[in-house]
Amino acid sequence: MPFVTGGGGGSSGPVSALTKAVGQAGHGFIVGDVVRSNSANQYTKAQATSVANAQVVGIVSEVAGVDNFTLLMSGYTTALAGLVSGTVYYLDATTAGAVTSTKPAGYGQPARPVYVSISGTDAILIQGDLEDNSVSTFTTTAIRKLTGPGSTTINSPDGDYMIVVDNSGGGGISTVNLPASPTDGQNVVVKDSGGNAATWNIVINGNGKNIDGSGTYTINSNRQSVTLVYSADVTVAGEWVIV
Repeated sequence: MPFVTGGGGGSSGPVSALTKAVGQAGHGFIVGDVVRSNSANQYTKAQATSVANAQVVGIVSEVAGVDNFTLLMSGYTTALAGLVSGTVYYLDATTAGAVTSTKPAGYGQPARPVYVSISGTDAILIQGDLEDNSVSTFTTTAIRKLTGPGSTTINSPDGDYMIVVDNSGGGGISTVNLPASPTDGQNVVVKDSGGNAATWNIVINGNGKNIDGSGTYTINSNRQSVTLVYSADVTVAGEWVIV
């Protein structure tokens, strides 16, 4: 694959290579795959599913066989296809090793630019930083108080909520039902404001969506609070993540 290395001039100083010939048994790559280095000191497909998985080191510029390929770490490539000129392409969150023209913005999806296209087949690699989207940006749009025992349901599929639960009157548990069809990135905070959740628990119901792998989450410590962020990409069905 052609790339630009700069002019000559007879310099005898160190040379910085833009490509690297790699021997890796059964690598499984094709030209254009975006890769990172893993803990086994091998290359694997990068993906915008976490900061660790999005540490791009380059793209595959040539495949010489099932055990050999060339890694392009910087510079210019002419062997891609289907690009839209003038577009920045980001590491994809859905398909490992792929790129997308849509900047990832979902919770836990780092936005890592890979290259900018200058024609349908040509692109220049970008040595850019990634944006970490795993940090919650909570903006309260509604605060709701529940005096227990009882239940409350968040019916809005978007907007951020703080639910304060006061069970100091005793008598039973309280239940907070999360939105049935939440929006990616939606935040909900639930707080034991009464200070007796150890006696009268507060049950958070995912309402059809899991909460860190379970259908419910129980607050059972006095004055405890929990922050939940909905991510459409943690699982196929989406899931509430405790942060």
